[in-house]
Amino acid sequence: MSTGYYCYVSSQTDTSSAKGITIFDVEPTEGRLIRRKEIELDNPIHMAMSPDNRFLYAITDKGVASFEVTPTGDLKRLNVGSIRGLRGCHLSVSPDGRWLFVSGHYDAKITVLEINPDGTVGKITCGIFHKGIGVTERDFFPHIRCTRLTPDGKYLCVSDDGLDHIAIYSFDDQNGSLKRFDMVRCKLQSGPGIMEFSRDGRFLYVMQEMVCQIAVYSYSDTPRGPVFELVQTIDSLGKNHSDSFSGVTLKLNGDDSFLLCTNAGNNSLGIFSRDPDSGMLKQLNVLPVSGRYPTDFALFPDEKHVCVTNCDSDSITFFSVDYTNGLIVMNQAPISIPAPRCVLMVGLDS
Repeated sequence: MSTGYYCYVSSQTDTSSAKGITIFDVEPTEGRLIRRKEIELDNPIHMAMSPDNRFLYAITDKGVASFEVTPTGDLKRLNVGSIRGLRGCHLSVSPDGRWLFVSGHYDAKITVLEINPDGTVGKITCGIFHKGIGVTERDFFPHIRCTRLTPDGKYLCVSDDGLDHIAIYSFDDQNGSLKRFDMVRCKLQSGPGIMEFSRDGRFLYVMQEMVCQIAVYSYSDTPRGPVFELVQTIDSLGKNHSDSFSGVTLKLNGDDSFLLCTNAGNNSLGIFSRDPDSGMLKQLNVLPVSGRYPTDFALFPDEKHVCVTNCDSDSITFFSVDYTNGLIVMNQAPISIPAPRCVLMVGLDS
């Protein structure tokens, strides 16, 4: 019997035997996934849901694929929209579900796509290439890693882990166009990557991949434009770590009281408490995820369980979460799945 919750896990197909997207039924109170079927799609290394959970969008070699989510959680293929560039690495959808933002790691291109009323991917409304030279000790080419609209919908934040900054664009939600406005300069060789805003819109959390740190910025819109101020930088790892380690991704829980993140190299998940007034984080613990290269994770609906996708060990691992003591405890055997990259946990209205 369906619980109304479903999970979608995408896999990299050019390096594995995976077909594309695996659909799971979710047992929310026990934190279990029950494999259902696979959907064929080339290299869906990242996915995003529409705000109403009616449509799923996935990176593919030819651009962005759209799917209708059926009442039973199945995926009905709609279309593929071209981005006229190299394969993207990250997707985000505007809160009104009208616009799709594609981050291009390989060609440093931001692409804005219109979403049609039927959920299909529409025309390109804007495409901008980042240019410049970064720090030559690392990789001096621009690489766009993530895009996030400010919660007020006025600006698009674009992290560039090659140029070590977050570009700020004003966004016209009438025609889907971008105009360069400002930038937030990050620590040199920090590699700003995945970003997430708090739900009250006051703070931006940025994973600094190369230095295994999380940067916390306050955000406000003023008559002169957006203002981002760095309020905290905190390690995503413990005190002892190697230069070969890197931060991967981060997410806030449902009420923004905790932030979780994953790290590669030591293959760990970090748990942080969050102060709602200051936005600052306090590290509770960093613990192993029993897999290699934890590309993504998802909290189950009860937020007492979490699953982690481990790309290099071809697995999904499962844990119970104890926020009070900052602990995760493995609660079942891993699931085998080739090269998992992204996971979405979705609840559908009955």
